[in-house]
Amino acid sequence: MGLTTFWFVFGALIAFVAAWLGASWGLQIAIFLSTAIIMLIFFRPLAKDYFKIGAIQTGVPALISKVGIVQEKIIPPESGAIIIQGQVWTAESLTEEPLDVGEKVVIMEIEGAILKVEKLGK
Repeated sequence: MGLTTFWFVFGALIAFVAAWLGASWGLQIAIFLSTAIIMLIFFRPLAKDYFKIGAIQTGVPALISKVGIVQEKIIPPESGAIIIQGQVWTAESLTEEPLDVGEKVVIMEIEGAILKVEKLGK
């Protein structure tokens, strides 16, 4: 969102200069729109690469493929609990194999607030 706003601010500045030089109202609007659209089309990909927007996953999706430790036994189809990055999460096994307390598991999927896990090394 911030980058999109930048392109419109730049378009407004160019339109302001045109107004200062005596351009008509219609010409100012055309300059604003064309400048903002051109900046958005040509420079957004460069800015996106430079600032690495979208490159780093954060939040819950970032937990996929992380390793956690079973805190409360998981006996399918019932859920249990795992600790990951210092937080306790509800987890279910993707296999029919029970997971004992202390076992290391890998997060394979996330469904709502429930982590779907498999035993590490499978």
